[in-house]
Formats: sequence, C-alpha cells, structure tokens
Amino acid sequence: SSKRGNNVLSAGLLQECAEHRSLSRKGQIDLGVALARSGQVHEALGVFRKIEKDGQACPLTLNNIGMMLAAEGRPIEALDYCRRALDREQAISCLWDSMGFVQFKLKHYQEAELHLLKAVELEPQFPDAWRHLLHVYHQSGQAEKLAKTRSRVGYYLPEELKRFEREKDQELSE
Repeated sequence: SSKRGNNVLSAGLLQECAEHRSLSRKGQIDLGVALARSGQVHEALGVFRKIEKDGQACPLTLNNIGMMLAAEGRPIEALDYCRRALDREQAISCLWDSMGFVQFKLKHYQEAELHLLKAVELEPQFPDAWRHLLHVYHQSGQAEKLAKTRSRVGYYLPEELKRFEREKDQELSE
C-alpha cells in the first residue's frame, strides 16, 4: 500500500540520519514508529530498546515496546512495559488501549475491558480502543455487550466495525 511505502521511505531516510548520529530523541522515536509501520517490528523494537537503555524512555516509548512485544506474541513481557508506561502517565488514552490489548492477548477479558473502557473515557472516538473492545466482547462471549458496542461503533466509527468484522475470527496482532 501507499502508506507502507511512505513508511519504508521514511524509515530509510531516518536510518541514514541515525548512522550519522544526527537524530534527536524525537527523531529516534519517529524512526521506530516508521520501522514498525513498515513491518520492520524487530528493528523498531531495537530502536525503542536503545532509547530505553539510554535512560530516555518516556511513557510512549515504553508503550511502543509493549505493543511490539505483544504483536510478536510476547504478551507477558509486554504487560510489564505497558504497566510501567501507565505508572508514569495515566492521562494518555493509547496507554490504556495498549494495556487492554495486552490483557486481551493474555485472555484476561475482564481486565482488558476495564482498560479499554478507560481509553474511550479519555478519548471517546478512539478507533483502536473501540475495535479492541469489540474483540474482547466477541472472544469472551458477552453477546449483549457485543451487540450494544457493535451498534455504537457502527454508527460513530463504521470503518472500525468493518475492520472488526474482517478480523474477528483471526489472531489479532495490533
């Protein structure tokens, strides 16, 4: 896709800057995000772990490490990073979404639901959190909550409902 191609190009340019040691911390984070979005999760994880090792890990960096570990099928390790991110900052919706996603991957559906509901409380139109919540209700067999949430998401975020329908019987990776 065009977005992925742009991310591959961005990652390449940022890597060139990194080789010449001219990347700021923000530039390093941008590199990690571009790598992840271009499908180079292992490389992105390396960038974020270097930021962490250098003692510059903000909650979003910890969160990114957690999400990449979860996507790689390592949810127990991911849980620690997501917990550390939330310990540092509780007002960022994506941190709650990530914790909910990791809890979902661990099949801790009640905890996942609580975290995802907090994410949408902080950001009512957060598409990923709503989609992840649909997955929690689907996988945990909560038909009534699934129907109500499906209706709401279908009205406010129809593309997320379509994405959920495509994903619902597959292994969720993000």
